[in-house]
Amino acid sequence: MPQPDPLQPDPPQPATVEILDSTGALTPRALIWLHDQAAAALGLMHTTGELRARVVGDAEMSALHVRHTGIEGTTDVLTFDLRDTPPQPTDSVNDSNMFVIDTDIVVCLDEARRHAGPGGYPVEHELLLYLVHGVLHCIGHDDHAEDQALAMHAEEDRILRALGVGAVYTRGSGCADGSQRSGGTDTAHGGGTPG
Repeated sequence: MPQPDPLQPDPPQPATVEILDSTGALTPRALIWLHDQAAAALGLMHTTGELRARVVGDAEMSALHVRHTGIEGTTDVLTFDLRDTPPQPTDSVNDSNMFVIDTDIVVCLDEARRHAGPGGYPVEHELLLYLVHGVLHCIGHDDHAEDQALAMHAEEDRILRALGVGAVYTRGSGCADGSQRSGGTDTAHGGGTPG
């Protein structure tokens, strides 16, 4: 049996994913699906490290949104990038250059339901979109300018299509109440964890 080359670096380990449903509303099967798809998405984003996600309802998301951003009301996703250094430019990613993440993400089940229902797809697909969106922020993507938002949503669609889920952002553009999607996520770099 051939011996590993001691001069070659160890191959990067796949990212670890933990998902906690604080609402208790997702089935075990849905949580397993979301975990497995999130792990696969991290591989497609060339990431290693840790992703911890918590599914919450409107009330908890609203409280977190005010606490961490000063913005009233619920939102779809809050991302907490716990690394000490900012992300590297996304154009440097290749198979030998993995992004190392240390990320906490909070996603809102109620917000996901408002988009998935009218879009005619499972709420888990919307939650997966939120997880992908949050991680993309942590590896250098931004969506504050319109051209950046278009590029970021195209990358989300590419990843979700590669997973066999299909484009979710464009399918769920409208909400059950007739409103449109919010502009994106709020991200904190090097900040505290949500709690």
